[in-house]
Amino acid sequence: MDEVPHHEKVRVTSMHLDDLTLQWHEAYMRGKAYLKLPYPSWEEYIWALLDRFGAEFDDPMSELVKLKQTGGVVEFQEAFDIAMTRLNLEPGYDVSIFLEGLKLELGDAVRILKPYSLSQAYHLARL
Repeated sequence: MDEVPHHEKVRVTSMHLDDLTLQWHEAYMRGKAYLKLPYPSWEEYIWALLDRFGAEFDDPMSELVKLKQTGGVVEFQEAFDIAMTRLNLEPGYDVSIFLEGLKLELGDAVRILKPYSLSQAYHLARL
């Protein structure tokens, strides 16, 4: 979605929907057309999507911040990577959030070494 012009995001997103979400989208757009309302803005569309599906389309930043290491570092790193795919964070924030999610002792030990990138933080945590 980063390269899609803002005014095209609803249209491009609709091409990737299926099953229940596609049915909802078609009904939503038919309702807009019937009422002769303008094509929805991206923000309006997201709010309508959240109203309909709630937690299924949650806040990815909240999910990332709440992520905590409970098992090994590799498992946590994989879960962190998956959560990161839904965000576009400025450099440095990703490192801070990763370190905060590690077990306390490990996070503190890696933080002391001042990793400058997420990949370096991953490497130091695995060591």
